[in-house]
Amino acid sequence: MTISRITQAWPSVIVFPDLAWNRSPFAAPLQSITAKHRIGWVTNRPDRTLEDAPPCITPLSLADCDHVDWSKATAIVLHPYWAPFLLPRRPRLLGFCTSGQSQPGGTDEHADKWRDRLSGEASFVLTSSEPYYLDLAFRRDGVFVMDGADDTSDWFALQALLWAADGTDPLPLARLQQQRREAAYRERIAVAGDNAVISFYRSVYLYLLGDASQAQKELLCAFEQAVLSGDEHSLSDIYRFRSAIQTALGQTAEAAMTYETTAVTDQERTNAAQLRLRLEAGQTDIAAAMLLRWNDDHRGAVARLEKLLQTETAEEEASDAAGAATAERTAFIQQLLIDSLLQAGRIRQANAHLAEWRTFKVRDRCEYELLRGTARLYEGRRLKAVRAFLRAAELRHDAIGALSELAHIDAAAKRLAEGESSHA
Repeated sequence: MTISRITQAWPSVIVFPDLAWNRSPFAAPLQSITAKHRIGWVTNRPDRTLEDAPPCITPLSLADCDHVDWSKATAIVLHPYWAPFLLPRRPRLLGFCTSGQSQPGGTDEHADKWRDRLSGEASFVLTSSEPYYLDLAFRRDGVFVMDGADDTSDWFALQALLWAADGTDPLPLARLQQQRREAAYRERIAVAGDNAVISFYRSVYLYLLGDASQAQKELLCAFEQAVLSGDEHSLSDIYRFRSAIQTALGQTAEAAMTYETTAVTDQERTNAAQLRLRLEAGQTDIAAAMLLRWNDDHRGAVARLEKLLQTETAEEEASDAAGAATAERTAFIQQLLIDSLLQAGRIRQANAHLAEWRTFKVRDRCEYELLRGTARLYEGRRLKAVRAFLRAAELRHDAIGALSELAHIDAAAKRLAEGESSHA
């Protein structure tokens, strides 16, 4: 039986599971919460899903979720397909725990997309994969990793869960964990000597921590070691990151030259040519944002583009003489901003900007309707979401897939609640 529908009885931490308790990779860290809080486990079949679970894990049915006071509950999500069900409920905090790898089975084409979307919307994300952790750290704040590589680092990740269970945003802990991980790589270098991989990782952490000068020194050391070891991809895989570091140092022209030096493909050479044109036109700030984007630093790009758009819009509105060139520049900035927001999984923010895009083109209407439909889904306005998807399908036939995807996700969430695999 699930708990009675009394407000005082609801657990303050509610878990939306990926697997049964005894099979979930996050059962151990979640159990640490039970020393202070009861945990609600969303399931319609506790006989299947809560075998061997401690008594403080309380089953919660899908129907029960309609009666929870979500403003007083922290949600911990272990599978991305819960996103359409949970996001409209607006819990006080939403933590997403993920391995950062494709879901078990590897046959679900939608799971990775929804993983990245939920990663963008969650209050914080905890992953067991350092590569995915760093990928997210370049897209958003409030990311934690628990990979067993360093006990102190894992302690910070566990504290993030405990803070969230108490209703406290764990964001301040994220920087402390990054500091510890940078220190751990520094300690490894002191013991083992210079190593291309270790030095590169340390450079990345220094960059994230805002120490661009030291990050550049460490990156050049990593590049030197990679060249000496015969790494054929060291120019694009390591040295190119210097263009992001130089951008952070305010050396945009030098950063553009670094990027051009590492350009290998036709697209990369085209990118380099675009940078030259922007710099020649005096659009240094736009070039800087482009460089950050091409280094996958969408978090940094969004911060720059939002300030730049605000400035450009204010100047455009204040001047009666603003011409086509100004309008083109403003539209280009907004286009870059929307794309970086989408890359960061921030669907609702991207939708808000797209709705205000004054140079909106008819050929973009289908993508706009798909984006708007997804944003409406996050808001719990399912009928409006379906109507937006239908309008998209009228503009482009293959967009009908958004509706079948929604049906797939709804069915998968129900299977998860029944203690089954998300795969049909």
